[in-house]
Amino acid sequence: MWVNGQAQPVRLEGGRLLVTLTPPMSRVAVRWLEPRAISSAFRPSAVDVGAAGANVDVVISLPSDRWVLWLAGPTFGPAVLFWSVLLVVALVAVALARVPHSPLRLGAWLLLGIGLTQVSVPSAGLVVLWLLALGWRGAFGARVRPWWAFDLMQLALVVMTGFALLALFEAVRRGLLGQPDMQIAGNGSSLESLRWTADRIPGALPRPLVFSVPLLLYRLAMLAWALWLATALLTWVRAGWQALGTGGLWRRRPPQVVTSPAPPSAPPG
Repeated sequence: MWVNGQAQPVRLEGGRLLVTLTPPMSRVAVRWLEPRAISSAFRPSAVDVGAAGANVDVVISLPSDRWVLWLAGPTFGPAVLFWSVLLVVALVAVALARVPHSPLRLGAWLLLGIGLTQVSVPSAGLVVLWLLALGWRGAFGARVRPWWAFDLMQLALVVMTGFALLALFEAVRRGLLGQPDMQIAGNGSSLESLRWTADRIPGALPRPLVFSVPLLLYRLAMLAWALWLATALLTWVRAGWQALGTGGLWRRRPPQVVTSPAPPSAPPG
């Protein structure tokens, strides 16, 4: 225990910690250890300071091997925004599955979207546009005229394929090696520091709830997604190559036809 930065002996009476305060203000820091591990549903221990208070902060720092799924506590605190993002992903997947000539079904769009939540929105959008472009290419690309527009389309699809594969590789890398991006935000919180603020307390400190599971479960889930993606990519690339070759891979500039003027007719003799 420290009072105003000075170590003080601990005085316990009847389960209460007695602290001598000095006017006009005292800063007290108390640390203790508890013989319990972090459970899936974790709450800090009950602490009563014995007097009403205002603007009380409760900060929980979790170890890096935990996957935070849900948070609850005082109104002014962090929230896991990933579930809202996942709802948007599901709605977008439904819309994409109904796009004419969509190369994927609803389940594949949904699985792809879940994995792409770990990369930036532009990267995820590029992958979606690439798949839609391949579907459109197979259905209508052969009708593109003139020849230079067709060749430009082919080049754009090849370049888009390269960037889309890089975006998918980054999603796999982050899933297998990085920390899960659960979009934790609010009250200056982050994955390493979860902060709740209570305007007023009667004496007992707030006890927010943190629901988390071992990070190994996240790694296994992303490994399963990466294996599904590897299998799906084989199908997508094969279908994409067929779409790219519909109507030919490349068109040459048509030869120019040079017409010579007709010789003048001979005057009548």
